[in-house]
Order: sequence, then structure tokens, then C-alpha cells
Amino acid sequence: MTGAEMIMTRNSRSAKTSSSGPLISVIICNHNYETFIGDAIRSVLEQTYTKVECIVVDDGSTDGSREIISCFANIKTIFQKNAGQSGAARAGLGRATGDIVLFLDSDDFLLPDATAMIAGAWRPGVAALLFKLRVMKDGIVTDGLLPEEPFLRDDILKYIRAYGYYPAAPTSGNAYAANVARKIFANAVELTDRCFFDSWMILCSPFFGDVVAVHRPLGVYRIHDANASMVASRTLRRSRRARWRVLGSVVGQLFLRASERAERIYDAMCARGWK
Repeated sequence: MTGAEMIMTRNSRSAKTSSSGPLISVIICNHNYETFIGDAIRSVLEQTYTKVECIVVDDGSTDGSREIISCFANIKTIFQKNAGQSGAARAGLGRATGDIVLFLDSDDFLLPDATAMIAGAWRPGVAALLFKLRVMKDGIVTDGLLPEEPFLRDDILKYIRAYGYYPAAPTSGNAYAANVARKIFANAVELTDRCFFDSWMILCSPFFGDVVAVHRPLGVYRIHDANASMVASRTLRRSRRARWRVLGSVVGQLFLRASERAERIYDAMCARGWK
């Protein structure tokens, strides 16, 4: 039994919850992760919350990923030529029918009550929901959590204005209102298919509505040699120029025309010399 199977088994005692509530689309983007993709899909199919759809985008894998994906029923599949992480996410979002979307990295997995907790915490006006990820290293689930910092309890936009980021987990630790995700992808003119999209989603979603948090782990993040999302997030946090590209691309395209509070934040960032 793998570490993923053990932790999912230990947490699988809850009965299936009521089917009332928002539909949640979990989009799994995969490229050559045959070792992990099965755990990711099973974790979605074994959710205690029943209003969940699983969309798997295989982005031109050359290993045995597609054979593994094809073994699963009750999922939506997209097999495409390699287009990059953002290209795969766009494709999955195009097939999503849920009110809420969660982009699950194919080397991570959700705990069984993850979507139930997300649905229970969701309310009108929420743009994004943050939750913790437990860290798995060398096949062992550790006590480590991502993000290491506590989630903010104050105004996130004020924090972004001051520091250019806010504490959030990598890709798999965030859920978004589906309409917000679509607006960000539509207006992020510099977000090409080959970019890492998670930092764009995390930084830009607060401009569309409220951000709430579940202060406990709802998923597991694997540490291994090719963790692209963590590398991208750390690079973005260090680089003022990168933060400006992300926020300037989307805010400049949309928010200055639509949101007075976004305009105030944007002006303040310019005054601080983010170049």
C-alpha cells in the first residue's frame, strides 16, 4: 500500500454527504506522471461530497499515463498534444460545468472530505478559497504544511499592496469561483500556454471578490525532483518584476475599468515603484 493509499484509507470513514450544494469541478492536468496520476484521480472519485466532476487533461504524455487514465470510469478526459501547463488548464476549464473549480496537480491528491469542506465554507461573493496542504516526502506524509505561514485574516488587497504576495499553497491548495477563473484566463494577456498559471490565479483572484480559508489540510503535496509549481511560486515571491507582470497584465486589462478598490490598489503599487 502506497503512502497515498494509506492516508486516504485512514480518512475515508465518513459517509457520503448530501448531494445538495455547489457542483465542484476538479481539473487534473497531467504530463508524464504515470507514477502519481492514479492516486490523484482516485482521490477525486472517493470524495465524501457527491457533487464533484473529475476532468483529466493529459498534455501529451509519452509514458504510460494515458493507459492509466483510460482505466477510470466516471471522469471526463482530454487527450491533447503537449501545450504546456496553462494550455492544459485552459482545456480543462473549457470542459468544466461546476460553480467552483480546483486545479489538482497530478502528483498531488485530495483528502476524502476536501470538497465537502470547500462546499461548506463557500458563500456568495467568494472568488477563491485557500486551504493547507500536507507535505509528502520520500513517500511519507510529514507534519509539514504549505503554506508555512498562517493564512491572512485581514484585508488581502492591503497585504498585496504592501508585499506583492500573500500566503497561499501551490496549485492544489486553492479553489476558485469558475467565473473568476475564466475572467483571469481571458484577461491575462501575458499568460501564455507555457506559463505556470497558479501564481496568476492566486495573485489576481482577490480583485474579483472575497478570499476565504480553511485552516487545515485538505490535500497532500508531494515533494520530488520536478515540483514546478513550488519553483514558480517561490520565484514569483522573490521577484518584484514578476509580480508586476502578473498583476499589471490582468489589472490593467480589466480591473481599472471595473473596480474602484482595484484602482486604488493599482495606483498604490505604482507609487511604490514596482517596475
